[in-house]
Amino acid sequence: MRIVRSSDRRTLDALAARDHSRDAAVERQAARIVADVRARGDRALREWTRTLDRRGSRARISLAPLSAAELRRGWEATSPDVRQALELAAANIARVAEKQVPRPFVVNIGPGHRIEQRVQPLARVGCYVPGGRYPLPSTLLMTAVPARAAGVKGIVAVCPSPAPVVLAAALVAGVTELYAVGGAQAIGALAYEFSRGQTVSWSAMFGYKALSVDYSKGSGLSHYEFDMVIHGPIFGVTARF
Repeated sequence: MRIVRSSDRRTLDALAARDHSRDAAVERQAARIVADVRARGDRALREWTRTLDRRGSRARISLAPLSAAELRRGWEATSPDVRQALELAAANIARVAEKQVPRPFVVNIGPGHRIEQRVQPLARVGCYVPGGRYPLPSTLLMTAVPARAAGVKGIVAVCPSPAPVVLAAALVAGVTELYAVGGAQAIGALAYEFSRGQTVSWSAMFGYKALSVDYSKGSGLSHYEFDMVIHGPIFGVTARF
């Protein structure tokens, strides 16, 4: 394990700067992947999944959401202690998230002058859950539970290789659809392809510098909202004057 002391300013500055660095080659690749998924749909999604996730040419790649039975098997394969921890974490996240939801209000300024704030949850949101060396059920909980607390009806999660504990977390968090795909192609699918036009309008993920995912944010999805740091529920606020 590498230990960095607080007095080592050069190393600390280098670590901080790394999060803000941009790689033009990766940005171009992410843009290419997203554009390809938008243009060719399922075919492109399957091809990029085979290429980037190193799945064999004969491997069956399902683009259907995982079934309730598959999620239940993940739950049953997770130890009781871990299941209890997931439920406790989800409850704690929900308690905080519910307090963060903004409240509607009406202010009557004067005759014919009324200010109103309406708060409406988004219809569908996407949650990106990495599936690398270690499963990250915490990422699923911290993206999906705030969406549920905000009243979002459609919570779509993507994960390239969901481990049983991630499937268990999906049940606890109230995920409505979970797809076993990842990378920039999954972000493109959330925006353009899944559910045949029922796209999501907002995506939450943590700022990993995994292949292409961070850079999907700048890949032409001008209509598509991202949040790289999870900080609270998903809601829409409109002001009426």
